[in-house]
Amino acid sequence: MSLRLGFPQITKLRYICSQTFGKMFVKAEAGKISPFAAACSALGSSIGASNIVGVPVAIALGGPGAIFWMWIIAIVGCCTKYVEIALCMKYRTKNENGEWVGGAFSYVKELFGGKKAGRAIAIFCAFFTMIAGIPSVASQTLSASAQVAVFGINGTVFGIIVAAIVALIVFCGIKRIASVMEKAVPIMAAIYLLGVIIILVLNAGEILPSLGSIFVYAFTPHAAADVDHPIRQAMWGVFEVGADTILVCTATALSVLTTGVWKQPGVDAGVLGQAAFHTVFGAAGDYFVAICVLLFVITTITVVIFYDERQAEFLFKTPKAGVAWRFIAIATMIIVTFGMELTVVYQHNDFFNALFIIPNMIAIIWLVPQVVKLQDEFFHTPGKYYLADMEAKRAKKETK
Repeated sequence: MSLRLGFPQITKLRYICSQTFGKMFVKAEAGKISPFAAACSALGSSIGASNIVGVPVAIALGGPGAIFWMWIIAIVGCCTKYVEIALCMKYRTKNENGEWVGGAFSYVKELFGGKKAGRAIAIFCAFFTMIAGIPSVASQTLSASAQVAVFGINGTVFGIIVAAIVALIVFCGIKRIASVMEKAVPIMAAIYLLGVIIILVLNAGEILPSLGSIFVYAFTPHAAADVDHPIRQAMWGVFEVGADTILVCTATALSVLTTGVWKQPGVDAGVLGQAAFHTVFGAAGDYFVAICVLLFVITTITVVIFYDERQAEFLFKTPKAGVAWRFIAIATMIIVTFGMELTVVYQHNDFFNALFIIPNMIAIIWLVPQVVKLQDEFFHTPGKYYLADMEAKRAKKETK
């Protein structure tokens, strides 16, 4: 996909940054969801417990070199996300409530020109996307439960509290979800990154050696938006993957590497993030990380439920199915806290994710020529989209 599209995540990076980071706070029209709010909703599902818990586990199992390959996957993944969003925007439809509905099912059915075989694959993909939401919600809840143990809160009580918070958000609709994500995601990411910056300042001498170890170990064996064009929204996919993996995950990795906790014997991999913060902030660091994980988990679960609602709505052809799915997801959050093993949940998560990722990847590789056409239209149509932006930029410079 990167080859077919000319590596837009690299060649168009300057323009992408101007249209994402550069327009993060542009207000949307009344009653509409801004591209930034839509991107924050997507980030809400991406920035979760794994950004704090999963990255240190990767380092513990694969060494610092795991971060190098994380970067490579992120660079490639930027284009995957770019293609997915462009296709979602092209094939989305409105439901009976007047809301835009789209997802992998929207374009997977086009594998066979929208015929019965294509729709059957889309149903298969939507069903397992929806089902995968159950272990996804469960894993986030259990991961957070492990971190908040520092507060001495009973796991089941914690599950009920988080479920109640999520229920308040999801039953208010997509505009409320977007509004919450637009405010919560930047704040929670900024607070967490601020904590990491303090750690790096106090361990400044270890930054370059840590970065060096990432490259050395990489090759060493070791144990819903309103926009004028689909490509304009697709660029936010590059922003999402970059912010999630390149920025937040790397920040976690550096905090673990510079403090040296990944080499300390007897430290459980799942709490290396807390251990890194503990070296600088003491017990306050444990509480800080636990609160960050809690916030990340709430936003992740909220958006996962919204995505799964759309799958249910597609499968059963009514928004009521999506509402019913909210109850199932929220009940799951409570049930799993009664002693379910996180490793078992992860196994189910991997299995069901594979069942919808495989047809999804086949579809976007097959349909990438359509995105090539969309990209060409966006960047080369006289007086519109990219060229219109460039003309406006030149006019603004001349006025100054």
